[in-house]
Amino acid sequence: MIDLLDFVISSLLAGKSSTAVIKKMFVNIANFPKAPKTRWFWAPFTDFATLKLDDRAYKRLIQIWSSMEVFFRKFFASLQGEVYLLGYKLYIRTCERKEKFESDNMGLLEQQVEQMSPREVLFEWLEDVVDFYFDDKKSVLPNLRKAVPSVSTESRWFPDVADVAVKEGSVKGRDVLKQRLRDNILMAPDIDIKNIVVEYFSQIVSNSKDVWRQQLNFITIPELELDRIQTVGRNLQDSASSTNAGTYAFHLADTSHVRGQLVRISTDNK
Repeated sequence: MIDLLDFVISSLLAGKSSTAVIKKMFVNIANFPKAPKTRWFWAPFTDFATLKLDDRAYKRLIQIWSSMEVFFRKFFASLQGEVYLLGYKLYIRTCERKEKFESDNMGLLEQQVEQMSPREVLFEWLEDVVDFYFDDKKSVLPNLRKAVPSVSTESRWFPDVADVAVKEGSVKGRDVLKQRLRDNILMAPDIDIKNIVVEYFSQIVSNSKDVWRQQLNFITIPELELDRIQTVGRNLQDSASSTNAGTYAFHLADTSHVRGQLVRISTDNK
């Protein structure tokens, strides 16, 4: 676990792409990661058969909505072809889930809830992975070590954790590991955190495309709209590699164009 986190933090702080390692993660472990403590929020968004969202999950969505919009812009720019269309359908379903909750309940403004930064979201997720590694006796997470390049036998970012665990026990060692993890994530620029999250979720879509294709086939996109979407995707990819990437206009918050006459959704899945 120290080896894996050491590599993640090193990549974050150096602004390096982790795509190659993330791909290896999916080769070396099934359905990575299992994060039981945070699954309550993330799991509903890949349950495409329903638009249900409870109060707790909706509040968390509003807490990170601004970051989600930035995420989707970068996310689309990282995808191509069929995987891009599946990612676009995920976006449609996410917006519909949010708006369905707001049509049935009292919605929240972002100003009404404490916002979560990308750093907080990443720490919460990695903390969950750490706990799962320690608590699940049948965990296959150690297989992830195969994905981490062997550069050094000494941890750069968690140098004292192993000694604490040996001298004071694994519980204390885990606490120190989490504290060092939080401290290190706080040093990482937001843009690099968003990039590594985008790389990870891009691999989720790529590795899930056969299943998602079947689960999302009730969302049909007319040919003219499909051409427009693909053009937007190419423009996003071009803008992502240019110095003016941040100025490209793609208004994700306005989702009215992706429903009704433009995107036909089976009534069985509403």
